[in-house]
Amino acid sequence: PGPDITAATFRSTLERYGQSPAGRLFLDSSIPVIRGFGSSAAAQVAGHDLARAALGLGMDRDESFNAALSREGHGDNAGPCVFGGLCAIVPNEDRPRVVPLRLSTEVGFAYAAPAEPLATSEARAALPSKVDHAIAIEALGRLAALLEGLAHGDPSLITSGIQDALHVPYRLPLIQGGAEAVAAGYEAGAWGVTISGGGSGLIAVCPPEVADRVASAMRAVFDHGRDDPECMGFVVRPDTVGLRRL
Repeated sequence: PGPDITAATFRSTLERYGQSPAGRLFLDSSIPVIRGFGSSAAAQVAGHDLARAALGLGMDRDESFNAALSREGHGDNAGPCVFGGLCAIVPNEDRPRVVPLRLSTEVGFAYAAPAEPLATSEARAALPSKVDHAIAIEALGRLAALLEGLAHGDPSLITSGIQDALHVPYRLPLIQGGAEAVAAGYEAGAWGVTISGGGSGLIAVCPPEVADRVASAMRAVFDHGRDDPECMGFVVRPDTVGLRRL
C-alpha cells in the first residue's frame, strides 16, 4: 500500500503540472504499513517530491505538506514527515500551521507491533462521537504535561501526560495482547507506553539506554514465542530533518 500511494501521488502531481508519466518506477520503503506509523502520509510526501524532482524542480516543503494534507485530511503525520522532529499541527483560518516543538535528546523511543494490522477505518470507527467536557479538560492538562516532559526529559511528566482517555480505552481492546504489551513496556523501564497512531503498533517513551530492552519486551508479548517475522519490535530514533533528497 505504501508504494502504491507513492506511485499514485507521483502520477497525479506530474499530471497537475501537465506531464504524463512513462516507464517504470521502482519503490522501496521500510516503514511499517497499517501499524500506526504514518506510512500513508510518508508515501504521499515522497510521491509529491519525487514528481517535483523528475520535473527538475527543487524541494518545496510547504507545497509537499499541503499536498499530503489535502489527501490525508489532517496534517498530524505529514507535518513531521516534511519538517522533521516533534510538531504540533495548529488549526488556522486557511491552512493548519506546523509548529516545531522541543524534544530532549534524553528521551528515547521503542516500538512494537503484533503481526495483525489494524485498519485505520476500524480504529476510527471505535471512537465515540462525543466525549464529556471533563474528559476533554483533563486531556488538555495531560497534553501540556507530556509536551513539557518531552521537552526536558522529565520522566514523571511523561508518565502522567501520556495517559489518555480520548482514544486508547476504545482502541486498545482491538489490539490482541495490547494491554499486556503495554504492561511489559512499563516493566522493562518505559516512562510511558501508548498506541502509536491508530494502531496496531505501540510506542514507548523511555531512557535511550533501555529502548532496545523495552522494544524486545513488548514484541515478546505480541510474538508468543512464535518468532513471527510479521511481529515487530525495534528502537525508534527521531528524524529531525524530515523531507530530504539523497
